[in-house]
Amino acid sequence: NSNQVSWVEFKSACETLKYKGNVGGAWLHLDSDCTGNVTMMEYDQPSAELLGSFKRWADENYGGIRKAFMAIDHDGSGTLSLPELKKAC
Repeated sequence: NSNQVSWVEFKSACETLKYKGNVGGAWLHLDSDCTGNVTMMEYDQPSAELLGSFKRWADENYGGIRKAFMAIDHDGSGTLSLPELKKAC
């Protein structure tokens, strides 16, 4: 929910994935602002901005992401089809 990954979470994920590379070096590369947390903005700014704009749209129009998905899922399948998304946007 925080849209951040801490060092502890990152290290744990690397262990789970059995990553054998330089975990500390990868972390230092990703944590470009040395805050101790990594956000998508640090490694993929265009995608972070796109997701942020989608979240703002969902908040403004539906009161949040969960409510937006529930409202857009017209057939109640629990998934969104491209036609459902196109109709909503």
